[in-house]
Amino acid sequence: PVADLFAAAFIDVGMVMHLSRVYDLPISKNEAGSLIRVIVAEAAALMGTVWALHFLSSALKVGTLGLSTILTAGAQGAIAYYSTYVVGQVAAEYLAEGKSWGEGGPKQVVQEILDSLDKETVLRDARREIRARLGMSTASG
Repeated sequence: PVADLFAAAFIDVGMVMHLSRVYDLPISKNEAGSLIRVIVAEAAALMGTVWALHFLSSALKVGTLGLSTILTAGAQGAIAYYSTYVVGQVAAEYLAEGKSWGEGGPKQVVQEILDSLDKETVLRDARREIRARLGMSTASG
């Protein structure tokens, strides 16, 4: 469970560093890590139940010696995808504004991103993309 969180953080740091190069505003790993901590803190406050479910499913894996993975893997994967997508969108906005949160600060940026997203569409697109990468039919999704 903890390894899952570290893996997600590692991926998020890499994504933010890549985005910083896209926006021609290179940042260090430490800066990327700090940015992600700010984004995650604000998103956690706004998406508390979503993140609580993620932690609960991680705890279930430990408590059931991994057997609950069968029940929680799909939901946990969807939460991880959505969370990483949100981090990417917020980081892109921060970088697009020249490494600035603007007058409203990070909470407002995160809230605006969350308000602009249709979670079901994001997750449907995720399923479609994953199936395509795995060579599976997309007729059912």
